[in-house]
Amino acid sequence: MKKVVLMVDDELIWGDYLQRILPEDVSFFPATNFSEARKMFIEHKPSCVVLDACVEKMTFDSLPFLLWLLDQGFKGKIIAYSNSELYMDELCKNGATHSVPKHQLRKLLELICG
Repeated sequence: MKKVVLMVDDELIWGDYLQRILPEDVSFFPATNFSEARKMFIEHKPSCVVLDACVEKMTFDSLPFLLWLLDQGFKGKIIAYSNSELYMDELCKNGATHSVPKHQLRKLLELICG
């Protein structure tokens, strides 16, 4: 089964880089805001969601989207992705299954593909 990844991050550079290093058997959909992310989630039914902690603001704002994912019955991987350990911990306490600091793209790749 083909893996489908939704990345929710306002910084396009991270998604661009990740898309270049993902294997060809992974479909990748970047979203730069929560409205776009909800639409892509419904349309593409991802098996993995990479969620930045700060998407539409420069402060921690992704918890409502995480809770929305869980309310949709999502059972796949939810990877909290941030430069802030505190924000990643908060997302994991509320349902994210993994956390990866932004500078560890190789670890992120392993979680997505593993």
